[in-house]
Amino acid sequence: MMKSSKDQEAALLEKTAREFARKTLIPDIHETDRYPHGPFFHDALKIAFESEFLHVSLPETLNGMGWKLKPLCILLQNISRVDASMGSVLLSNAAAQELMLAAGAESILADLVSQDMAATDFLTAFPLFSHPNEKAIQVAAQLRNGNYQLAGTADYMVPGPIAGRYLVPARTSKGFSYFLVDAKNKNAVSGAPIKSLGLHACPAADIAFSNADGILIGREDEGAHIFSKMHEKMMIAAAAAALGIMQASLDDALKYASTRMQGGRKIIEWSELSGMVGQMAVMTKTAGMLLQKAVSDADAKDTEWAVQGFAAATRILSDACTVSTLGVQVLGGYGYMRDHLQEKRFRDSRHLQSVFGAPGRRAIHFLNQFNKSNRK
Repeated sequence: MMKSSKDQEAALLEKTAREFARKTLIPDIHETDRYPHGPFFHDALKIAFESEFLHVSLPETLNGMGWKLKPLCILLQNISRVDASMGSVLLSNAAAQELMLAAGAESILADLVSQDMAATDFLTAFPLFSHPNEKAIQVAAQLRNGNYQLAGTADYMVPGPIAGRYLVPARTSKGFSYFLVDAKNKNAVSGAPIKSLGLHACPAADIAFSNADGILIGREDEGAHIFSKMHEKMMIAAAAAALGIMQASLDDALKYASTRMQGGRKIIEWSELSGMVGQMAVMTKTAGMLLQKAVSDADAKDTEWAVQGFAAATRILSDACTVSTLGVQVLGGYGYMRDHLQEKRFRDSRHLQSVFGAPGRRAIHFLNQFNKSNRK
């Protein structure tokens, strides 16, 4: 059976993503993981932009690949297999784009896409690691002379220090709304890059607003609704990045265990250790199957895609932490050394697990979504 054009397109994207990661991310990965105390991967980001990785989840009318999850997940999985920091930069930008599309702000996105700009100017910062229902929103919006002005501080905006604009939740009359703010606005000031547990090369900063002009995205007070629509899809995308971490952890663990000798034999032949690597393999394979199903159902708009996708993503994000922990243990003392990337994956998986809010509250959000689905 001949492959369809869509299958060929997906295979080409996967190959391109792997080549990009191998050629542009691996050579400097130890240095860029020191950010903000080391260099940022500006050259790699420029190549990603020129390869239209930052457009991939947009509709075809906006130079994207049809507003589908599959291309974005292919990209995130294969890039995060090498460096989840770059994957998280792309994920944050995609989440901002998805929220604007969910709000019906395609014309605003069209203006941004049509402009001739640098990679960093194209990026839209977003509070990737927070959920608006989990803590009070510290930015307020006031309508003055027909324009909205924002005041307050937005915490941990990704990639705030380098982005061309900010997509910010702000309190409005009866709830909250999202606003787009130009990073060049003198009343919007980015703080210093925040040193984080993991995802070091995924820049984040607190942004302080002092009566900064903002463009309303969607309708006033509908922030919760459009966040929910974005959240449903982007949780699955985050799981793709987590799967990439799992695959890399398994690859290195298996390679090490198959070559390291102890007691006159390869350590993979010791039952305790082979059991650990086997557990990693089972969890990684299961995550791959769950993700494939979630992406397929989401793109096909299956009736239960949202609740099933959220459940799958929650499981994958959690299991990535377990697999990366086992990956460190398989390497023994070497697993804790920065020369080996297992300890980076250990940190990155835990940071990524907090995407869109605290992992401990994720079951509560799922229960709300599950109840809504059952009432239909």
